[in-house]
Amino acid sequence: SRANEIGLRVPQVREVTKIAGKWTIVSEYIRGQTLGQLIKTRPNRVEEYMRLLFDTQKEIHSKIGADGKVCMCHGDFEPSNIVVSDDGNPYTIDWAKAEYGEAFHDCAVTYLLLLLSGEDGCAEIYLNFFENKEQLREHIPSAARALICDANERRREFLRSFL
Repeated sequence: SRANEIGLRVPQVREVTKIAGKWTIVSEYIRGQTLGQLIKTRPNRVEEYMRLLFDTQKEIHSKIGADGKVCMCHGDFEPSNIVVSDDGNPYTIDWAKAEYGEAFHDCAVTYLLLLLSGEDGCAEIYLNFFENKEQLREHIPSAARALICDANERRREFLRSFL
């Protein structure tokens, strides 16, 4: 995968094939738990887990595109898409929405996904790691527009409040 080629920690792709008539990516199995699972089972460590989420996303954004201006963006970066292996290493999964783009837009998407998840305080803890919170906040309306397309009615209503 492109993410692996540029040095990001992702499961190795084993095969791209059709199963029951649908395209499927078969990848290496990472033994561990998602950050989402860890947050639910160890809520006393939520700040540590949000720091890991923030740092992992920052690493993804450090991969610069060919034009030297845009960076790799996950597009669906939330705790359920980070698997923390049994040896403590974070692996990023579900790259279906990945593209090169603006880092603050990708972070604004993550912030909104955290708000939508309902996990107590995760979004605000994540936001507090940013030195320039205003720059992130400027991207929230465009991030909300991007998320509305795939949202159910309840989520669309919530996201409209950011437009």
